[in-house]
This record gives sequence, C-alpha cells and structure tokens, in this order.
Amino acid sequence: MELTKITLTSGATYMVNHSPKEVYQRVAHSDEKPENHIHLFTLESGQDIYINTTYILSIETVSSYMTHDDHENHKKNTSGKVKDSERIKGNLEAVKEFKEDLDGNME
Repeated sequence: MELTKITLTSGATYMVNHSPKEVYQRVAHSDEKPENHIHLFTLESGQDIYINTTYILSIETVSSYMTHDDHENHKKNTSGKVKDSERIKGNLEAVKEFKEDLDGNME
C-alpha cells in the first residue's frame, strides 16, 4: 500500500492511504466550485478525514521505511512524556511536603 503525505498551508500534515497520483487527480478536479473543494481521504490509521483542497501545499510520496521511523519516534516521544509526567508528580508531592513542613515551622 502506498502512502502519501499531504501538507496544508497551516503546517498540518496527514498521511493518507492513497497514491500521490490519486490524490492529485482528486484535487485537480475541484473545478472552481466551493462544494467541490472538500474531498474524503483515508488516513494511515484507517480514519476518514475531509480535506479542503484549497489549503493543500504539497503532496509527497512516503516510503514504508519512513513511516516505520515515524512510528518508532512517536513511541520514544510518548515514553518520554510518561517519564516527565512521573517526574512532575514526584516534584508536586515534594513541594506539598515542604509547604506542610514550612507551615508547621511558622506556627
């Protein structure tokens, strides 16, 4: 299955399960009518999304190797967020204990 990366003018990117040629053909047939500017695409995850073709900046081919790297990077980023969350919880509890000690000493 060939994946295509669609980049919008807002900077958002979408990985869709359509070939670049298929995406281009859909986009090229918008014929200047506003109701024909919104097209349905299927994301890599299987979800459907409607994209307004007026805002498409680029259409790129994506190799399966790149998508594998993106998934690995996403997993690493997610695990880092979990560690940060645990660190934040620990710091919050330490601050609460310090405040209780400080309040006890002030009395």
